[in-house]
Amino acid sequence: GGAPAGLNYYGTATTLEVSQSLWANSFGASTRAQEDLSEATALASGHAARFQAKVSLSEAETSYWRLAGARAAVAVQKDALERAGKNYEWSSRRARLQLGDRSDALQSEAALNLRKLELQAALDEEKLASRSFNLARNLESDEVNEQLTWPDSTAIAGMSAPARAPMRDDVKAAAQQERAAVASAEIALQRDSPTVDVYGALALNGRADGFGDAFTQSRTFQHPTQTIGIRLSAPINFDVLGRAREGGPLVGGEDPGQ
Repeated sequence: GGAPAGLNYYGTATTLEVSQSLWANSFGASTRAQEDLSEATALASGHAARFQAKVSLSEAETSYWRLAGARAAVAVQKDALERAGKNYEWSSRRARLQLGDRSDALQSEAALNLRKLELQAALDEEKLASRSFNLARNLESDEVNEQLTWPDSTAIAGMSAPARAPMRDDVKAAAQQERAAVASAEIALQRDSPTVDVYGALALNGRADGFGDAFTQSRTFQHPTQTIGIRLSAPINFDVLGRAREGGPLVGGEDPGQ
């Protein structure tokens, strides 16, 4: 019942195959696009985060100087109200003593009421500025107990305008986003393109009654085989694929979205 002699054997092969795409992902186009996409996305995120940090810092500085200015305005309005009150008392006393015109007293009273309104407006602005300052510090309060410094005229005159950057970080982020969009489009194009591969294969074959002998032969050029060919894989309806990629209608006729 045994097999005839010579029919039992072992076959082994050592194969090397090289393939090169000529259309889809030709010479690594899709791989390069994927690399550009990853790099551009990371750079865009970094530029956007850096710009947001600068915006947050600018908003914090604005809140600080707004409150400092509001406090300075309150001090000025208090002084103006005090002066208007003294002027009103003086004009009223002169009018009572018949030493001045009654209209002067009425004008000084109107000026006093105006100064009161201006002081109230300054106090309201200080309250709003205090709340904005506290919100920047994640505090829910209208009171700021810290003493804020206000630069004098000499310090202000010595300030220099900040140097203008050649490109803002948000513009850099937008440029990288554009680069990422181009890379994404290239990846989609390569994915939808037909696959045409040129390949070559070299096989070192071994065949013997024993596995060891067959394995040894597969490391020599006693029974080599070579293969060269082309692989093609493509959709049948190129027109539908092209219109789908361009965003057009898949069925003949006008785009219903137009």
